[in-house]
Amino acid sequence: MNGGPADFWFDGSGHGRHLSQRAPEARPRHRQAGAAASFQFDGKDDALAAANLGAAFTTATVFVVAAPRGNAGMFRAFLALNQAGKNDYTTGLNLDLGPGGSPGFSFANAEGAGFQGARNLMKSALSFGTFHTLSLVSAVGKEGVRVFIDGQLEGGRDRSGSVLRMDEFTVGARCYSNTPEPPHTQGFFDGEIAEVSVYSRALSDGERQQVEQYLAGKHAPLRASADDPAGLRPL
Repeated sequence: MNGGPADFWFDGSGHGRHLSQRAPEARPRHRQAGAAASFQFDGKDDALAAANLGAAFTTATVFVVAAPRGNAGMFRAFLALNQAGKNDYTTGLNLDLGPGGSPGFSFANAEGAGFQGARNLMKSALSFGTFHTLSLVSAVGKEGVRVFIDGQLEGGRDRSGSVLRMDEFTVGARCYSNTPEPPHTQGFFDGEIAEVSVYSRALSDGERQQVEQYLAGKHAPLRASADDPAGLRPL
């Protein structure tokens, strides 16, 4: 239902890795825009997650179609995957808006097993409230980790040999702790997320571009409705 809370996000891959949220107050809101739809995350406690997935891979490609609406700092995340009970940035990977707050979408931090430490892989700032396709390719080697936005390469970083674990998968937040407290859900995303896809290999440039073109066409109605006051609050 348009505007209603979303407690479940079905996995379209056929692997049954559905995301859910049991706590009513932490459920994102569903928004329909023509044939396209998205989930609105409030930046306070909203998230969707899955556990006991038992997946592991050495390379990965991640696609996210999203519209960040604000960034209060402290690693507001599009998504994260991790080994059960372990930090995402040491056992899996995360994609977030970085450690500091910002007046626009200007920081894309991709880190994980073999490429730890916050680093901005974004060249130029974008406005909040507009949808973009983010592509993250993670492979071992020099500049093996690369971030693309709307098909354009933004930046890269080196990655050492490692395994990416996906026992747990979180959308709209991260799972980590830098204190004696065990890893937990934090870094809640403020904005809309329309689609997330994770591939257990590093796609070629041609394959990646095909997926990006498909996502751009599929979610064109959301780009056209980004200024709809019923969808995003005005800045």
